[in-house]
Amino acid sequence: MADNQIEQLAAFSHQAAPGAPSGSFVDLVMRARQDLPANLPADPHELMVALDIDGTIVQVDGTLSPRMMRAFRALREAGVTVVIASGRGLRGMEALCVMACEPGDYLVCANGALTMRVDSVAPLQLTEVSRHEFTPREALLALNEVLTEGELAVEVAGKYSKVTAPFGPGEMTGEQIICPLEEMLDEPVIRVMARRPKVNTDGLEQIAEDLGLHWVTYTVGPISLLDMAPKGVNKGTALEELRVRLGLPERGTFAFGDGWNDVQMLQWASCGVAMGDAPQGVVDQAEVRAGTVADDGVPAWVQAILGRYGLDTLK
Repeated sequence: MADNQIEQLAAFSHQAAPGAPSGSFVDLVMRARQDLPANLPADPHELMVALDIDGTIVQVDGTLSPRMMRAFRALREAGVTVVIASGRGLRGMEALCVMACEPGDYLVCANGALTMRVDSVAPLQLTEVSRHEFTPREALLALNEVLTEGELAVEVAGKYSKVTAPFGPGEMTGEQIICPLEEMLDEPVIRVMARRPKVNTDGLEQIAEDLGLHWVTYTVGPISLLDMAPKGVNKGTALEELRVRLGLPERGTFAFGDGWNDVQMLQWASCGVAMGDAPQGVVDQAEVRAGTVADDGVPAWVQAILGRYGLDTLK
């Protein structure tokens, strides 16, 4: 997706799209089997499955369902490359990594700005695969002119976030260092965030368009956060970089997501799967749909995918 197309997402509906697959888990597996691409690689070792976190694999209470845990295990046993791809920074993914990941999995953090390989989970040890940084001065000064009632933040790769005022636990994870804007301008970062609680999501989108954010890409989340990554960097570009590095075929790529920052990832995959309660604009960018996270939509798809190879995720 080109940068100018990213801006057009603001015009799409933010309401959940109707017509999501529903029924029993068996019904969802059968639906997924019908929607599977016909030309999958002959060997599951050539598959790459990328998964968003919130609303995709993690339940509302912050847990992973038993079926989701079995699905993770089955993917690894089949030799599938598993990638957790999130808008969260690295520190915000560590707890989930300890809970759900195994050595050999990958983490795409901060909407594609940082990719890590999991080497060990006890203790947690990670190896950096790729990093994309930028100097935030221009973005911060421009935002500071219009967000007089908001807060600004930058994330330094794998370390901490500098903030002009504290962000809430649902808005930022990891260590926050409060400092004046002048101390945030010139250190290389992997993301810039702005919060404007007193305007709605549409208002933040308008601010982004008015600023003409040509030097970065941006996404706007449901809690009125403007999240900016280095120009041309998103989950999709990070996943393609990783796929090429690992020598995996394009036709073996799957991506599952439910949010606006998942759009490029869904478009990147040979089979992009939007979750059952994804907004209509996100659904429009995917090939097919899964059930909701509450209905174990992803495990149903994993069962269908591995079933193509005569494997079972429910053992």
